[in-house]
Amino acid sequence: MKILFVTPTKPWPPTTGTNQRTHLLLKALSNCGDVDIALTQNEVEVTQTDLPPERVHWIGQGLAAGDVFPWRTLAALSSRWANRVAATIGAPISLYRRDPILAAGVADLVSSHGFDVIVGRYGTTSVRAGLLDYTPVVVDVDDLVSNSFSNRAASPGSGALKKPILRALGHRLRAVERRRFGGAALWTASEYDQTALDLPNTRVLPNIPFSPAEQPFPPSSSTTILAVATLSYGPNANGIEWFVRDVWPSIRTSVPEAAFRIVGKGMNDQQRLRWAAVDGVEPVGYVDDLADEYRQCAFTVAPVFEGAGTKIKVLESLAFGRACLTTLHAYEGFRGHLRDRESLLVADERGFPSAALELLTDAGFRDKIADRGFATIASRYTYDAFSAIVEETITEVTRAGTLGGVRPAPPSR
Repeated sequence: MKILFVTPTKPWPPTTGTNQRTHLLLKALSNCGDVDIALTQNEVEVTQTDLPPERVHWIGQGLAAGDVFPWRTLAALSSRWANRVAATIGAPISLYRRDPILAAGVADLVSSHGFDVIVGRYGTTSVRAGLLDYTPVVVDVDDLVSNSFSNRAASPGSGALKKPILRALGHRLRAVERRRFGGAALWTASEYDQTALDLPNTRVLPNIPFSPAEQPFPPSSSTTILAVATLSYGPNANGIEWFVRDVWPSIRTSVPEAAFRIVGKGMNDQQRLRWAAVDGVEPVGYVDDLADEYRQCAFTVAPVFEGAGTKIKVLESLAFGRACLTTLHAYEGFRGHLRDRESLLVADERGFPSAALELLTDAGFRDKIADRGFATIASRYTYDAFSAIVEETITEVTRAGTLGGVRPAPPSR
């Protein structure tokens, strides 16, 4: 079987949650057949790859949001502002509009390679690259963009004037998504997104820890709270900022020896200086040995109030045997399998300080959550389960393989 995997994110190196899911998908798809990967990026040097060079294709980034009508009229004044306005106000147009450059790149590959199935990483990329012009096709929706806008409306950082605009954009995007994806086989990262889409042929393909420990780390007597995140991603940075500003002072007052370590790629100089000025906060940034950070901490926090998909660092923490305190927003992606106060701890804005103090000062409660969380991850969020869903889906959509592989889709799409 020949598979075309179209993605905006490289699977190498798998150092972020986004790249890790892409890497895992490539690995699982490779169990189904021979995979060519088409990257919707401009070509860069890749030193770490699981594929021969002839099966790695670069088809470019396509048009920027501000390059299409009606936003391109602003580009004459400022391309930066044109892109920002298009990505915010014109989201349904800019994010789910077919891109002629990307679509032409995919068409060239389809006509010259004779693929049996196409898999698209992200719904937006699948639409922009014209993947829904073909069948059979599987779309890894992953982050549902409509939920991203709706969640931003509910975030504590959104002002009163922004909230109704964001809610309206979320509602409009949901209608676009249902219309665009109606004829494809879909994967979502959670039951929450699956329910929101409410479309047939949708299966949950959950995020999983990339390199889980075989055994949980032993309990720690540490008073260090850990946050692991890609800090160039707005929802992560906003959540850390909120925790340092609104939660950390009360924790430090109650437990003066407590420390808050912030670990992850993408920390800029302004963030580092601002957070380092707060007593007890340790803005570390990227580390080579992430496992050691989990080993040395008491528990982790995932203070995320916006975004879409599921928060992989919640799973990663539990997979290392460390309890995690997270928000109601982040919990939505795990509600089906993880239980509040049993396998993780969930709190709203007002309850976050007291919940953090409970985990910090009650080692027995903290260890109980860590043990149950690890057991749930080890039984439900595994690569074998992930790979089985991928293989079952590919088998189902290609079962009509007698029809001759990838071909134009019916015009209803």
